[in-house]
Amino acid sequence: MPGNIFGIRNAHHINQVLPKTEDNPKKRLACVSVTNTPVALKQKTSKGLINKKQFIKNIKWLLTTPAKKKAIKQQQAQQQAQQQAQQQAQQQINHYYQELDGIENKEYSFDFNQGPALLHKLKDIIPEIAEVLMTNGDKKNAENFLQGLCLGLSARYLMEERVHGPGGGRKYMLMLEYIADQYSKTVSRKDASINAVKNQLLNRYYRQLLGPMLKDVLSLHFSQCLPLNSDAAKKAYIDQLNKSGLFSNHKINHSTKDFCIDSYQSFMDRLRQINKNTFIHFGSPNHAMVISIHKKNKEDPGIWSFYDPNKGTKAVNTYKDFRDFMDNLHEVWPAFGYNFTQPSQDYLVYYNEFFEGEFDEKEIIDANSWKVAWHNESSYLFRALKEQNISFKLEKEMTGKVTDYTLTKDDNGFEQIQSVTFQLTDKENKQTSITFPGITNFDQAINQLKGYATDGETFFRTLKEQQTLVAFKTVTAKVIDYVLIADDKDKIQSVTFEINDKKGNKINTVINVTYPNQNTFEQVKVNLLANVNKIIENSGNDSNIIETSDWFSQL
Repeated sequence: MPGNIFGIRNAHHINQVLPKTEDNPKKRLACVSVTNTPVALKQKTSKGLINKKQFIKNIKWLLTTPAKKKAIKQQQAQQQAQQQAQQQAQQQINHYYQELDGIENKEYSFDFNQGPALLHKLKDIIPEIAEVLMTNGDKKNAENFLQGLCLGLSARYLMEERVHGPGGGRKYMLMLEYIADQYSKTVSRKDASINAVKNQLLNRYYRQLLGPMLKDVLSLHFSQCLPLNSDAAKKAYIDQLNKSGLFSNHKINHSTKDFCIDSYQSFMDRLRQINKNTFIHFGSPNHAMVISIHKKNKEDPGIWSFYDPNKGTKAVNTYKDFRDFMDNLHEVWPAFGYNFTQPSQDYLVYYNEFFEGEFDEKEIIDANSWKVAWHNESSYLFRALKEQNISFKLEKEMTGKVTDYTLTKDDNGFEQIQSVTFQLTDKENKQTSITFPGITNFDQAINQLKGYATDGETFFRTLKEQQTLVAFKTVTAKVIDYVLIADDKDKIQSVTFEINDKKGNKINTVINVTYPNQNTFEQVKVNLLANVNKIIENSGNDSNIIETSDWFSQL
């Protein structure tokens, strides 16, 4: 009786697979009897019989009717032609973006592609958040969020541009990409090097922040695009825009009737008349983009920004440059896959225009937790290293830990590091304490520490470049030059200091490193102190200098 073998209807059986022969060792032969008609399939393979999935695919193709085969080939040809058209459109779009070199405002322009920047890195957590908080457990609809978040990202971009002015959207998107990168980064719990420890701490730090940021973007996206969204979700979306100071004369949701619809040419012509800050949700039925215009008055040329979640932002300083750029793009968008309604060459666009209003200060503070976290990253790292008493490995079998740090807050309430104290332990268990003042970020402190720990030129190069002053009671000293050993560029031969007294006198002194295989910094420290003592004595000033043990705490 006919049956169903491997999903092939009316198949009686699969005959015995013939063994390899000496004459033909790479062939396998299988025979499927379908409605009493034997069909033979031969498949060459260096590994014997092909896998089951490919075997079934080949059998089904042999059993396909000529008419269906023709239809399948036509469909494949259409798909291939569409892919080629999209590739050509992509090349044209890239060309138009590159043409802005020399014209674009680089301060507000940036590259961004939601696929590699977010969706690929967060493919596990995005559906999880959506399923729990947006789709009421609908797993299938939650998975749809991985197809793109253009509506949510575009709305968030406009909100940031309204609250923080030109570049606000850029900072937010780059921060979101940075957090996603930290979240997805593979970290080793066994690696105790300073870079690995830093990655471990940042991974933990930004995991706490990623959830709220994603929830924000997903809720903005969800309330506009999914058919099962509720009036409550739409109202929440409107409230969120209003609290950010964005107001519109139109209803806000993704049904066509609630958007303004106009021809592309008419829409762009109207933008020429804008004489105040304006924010526009702009796009096609299957894709969302935004336009941010910052103008003080009619005479102000303004800053014109266009954000596409698949490309990033291009900003220019005149309407003409903006119009030329947009006109070029609009010609290739349909081929690229943005499904604009196209009754003629001048196709229709959907848009919603927002004007400025007052925004809720508390809402902005709550929404900008990402900005606080970004600015406070270094203080978090130092705080975590100290409070958790974490040791990390440096070069030369040396380990370090943070024993103290000082910080202040700027006018925006962001924490600013002032100094950091490290305790270093060498392979002989000898401990040294060193303090770096004038530190602005974590990497700067670690680079100076590495230079100190490795006896390399990094430390003295940093002192020279930053013109760091070493303060004594009556004089100051700074590095103005150093010489490396000819056959070992990691070791210092001599360091030249400029010593200044309170009267403005300057004396240069060269400190030679007598024992290059011993601790360079201890030798430089001792010899510099001796020279400073001698200079003070020769000048007739009998003031004492600071204690030797405290010398490096001034760096």
